[in-house]
Amino acid sequence: MEENEVLLDKGDYATLQRVVTQGSHVGTELAEEVREAANRYAAANRAFAEAMRNTSTRPLKIYELEGEVERLKPIYEHKKGLSEEFSAFMARAASAYEREGGELSPK
Repeated sequence: MEENEVLLDKGDYATLQRVVTQGSHVGTELAEEVREAANRYAAANRAFAEAMRNTSTRPLKIYELEGEVERLKPIYEHKKGLSEEFSAFMARAASAYEREGGELSPK
């Protein structure tokens, strides 16, 4: 992303087309990573909440589940943040590509 940032102002049609094309593939992969991280984090939160509601859950289990939630939270937040930054970059890339005469949607 950083490597291609300068191309948004200086790149021509073909260069920007490649940025958008490759970016769409990267965006798809990143979205899948975010979805997986969100699912793992949500599952850990549900398991922790269930353990807290269940009065027979042993303290060690609660401790372990809480640790898992705390371990997964920054991973999810980091990937989500990267996804948001990448989406903003791709919006700028699409705008630059259209500025050079590229079309992103069929007419």
